[in-house]
Amino acid sequence: MNKLLTDNEIQEVKYTSLTHRGKETYNFYIVAEKLSKYGFDCMRIMNDYKGADFFAIHAEKQKSFPVQLKARLTIDEKYVPKKYRNKEIIMAFPLKGTWYFIPHDVLYEIIRDNANYLETSSWTEEHLYHTDRPNVEVIQALEPYIL
Repeated sequence: MNKLLTDNEIQEVKYTSLTHRGKETYNFYIVAEKLSKYGFDCMRIMNDYKGADFFAIHAEKQKSFPVQLKARLTIDEKYVPKKYRNKEIIMAFPLKGTWYFIPHDVLYEIIRDNANYLETSSWTEEHLYHTDRPNVEVIQALEPYIL
């Protein structure tokens, strides 16, 4: 850090001390920095427009993606119409320090084919499942989506 400010004025924050909104902001900038290396600009949306927290926009390819930012692997269909399913929403989330960038519907298929999460009460009752400790098969299936 430059010395324009003293060490007492600027200190690195601890992620665990942040509010929910603070963690979302922190994670947004991590993902935005990673996506910038692939030519994307990220535009944050403050009200979860159609399920998205931000848009990742690639000017050269004239393509944009609505992105839902999560603190862990999450599949969610708790609303009608389905919250993220069939909406071309990309899920961005970390697992053990590695960030993933994957369409929700592909993530759902990976979960369906490689884990029993859809049989849990969380899914059958709430249509929501999230974890920060997926099984080995899920992690292997997610490898092509590492950001």
